[in-house]
Amino acid sequence: MSYLYKYREMTSNHLNAIANRQLWFSIGNNFNDPFDCSLNVPINLMTGSSMLNFINEKTNASFLKSMGIINDEHINNIALKHINNAQRLVDAGRVEEHPISLILQYVLEYLHRSFVCCFSKNATNHLLWSHYANSHTGYCIRYKYESLLQELKLRRYGDVIYDDSPVDLLSMFNDNMDVALDIIFRKSFCWRYEDEVRFIHDELSGSENDRYKVCTHSDDVIDCIILGYNFDMSRLDELKTFVANKNVLFKKIERSSNSYQLYVSPNRL
Repeated sequence: MSYLYKYREMTSNHLNAIANRQLWFSIGNNFNDPFDCSLNVPINLMTGSSMLNFINEKTNASFLKSMGIINDEHINNIALKHINNAQRLVDAGRVEEHPISLILQYVLEYLHRSFVCCFSKNATNHLLWSHYANSHTGYCIRYKYESLLQELKLRRYGDVIYDDSPVDLLSMFNDNMDVALDIIFRKSFCWRYEDEVRFIHDELSGSENDRYKVCTHSDDVIDCIILGYNFDMSRLDELKTFVANKNVLFKKIERSSNSYQLYVSPNRL
């Protein structure tokens, strides 16, 4: 992957961000999807599989089994007991009484304080142009992927996973995974068209009012700006005035003559 893309409208805030070579990281509460970067995602405290794995890998059950002190039936009964106890607490609205609720509290705190910046790997998606570039009247910025990684202070970066299945907290604990980070990189399958890559900033929000992290990059991180199909070409010179690097290419989205497929015109504007 050589490039990442951000779709933008022709507004003063977005234009000034180009001029000032800025990328804005935001906490999840500012996102347009209430199930994104939050505990509104479907979560299971545990499943039968994750409970059995925990017993076998994190306790001395395997040793006791090898000594003939317990058997698989004993282990299954213990797992079932813990699952039923957890479910009773969930049903009673008392999940905070379960030991694993400490993980939930950590996850919630981390989600609320993480700064996230979102990109797409796709410059020719109809829905992205419609939703984020004001019905093709805006533009799409092409960033050099490796250059961004070198210049930004990131805790983690990677592709978003589109999956409607619940998060299994105990399974992640078994695998020594960072549950909060995993949730940040998870979205409902219906968003898969975004083909999204996320950057998580190394710093965390310090207060309720600390909602954004603004980072600057060098001039050559942006190498091309792609105009929407309905871009007002009389504003091209205005857009160019906000771009300090005169080597940046300006191109335009076009539609195939015999289909709905979009492509970036090879012609430089």
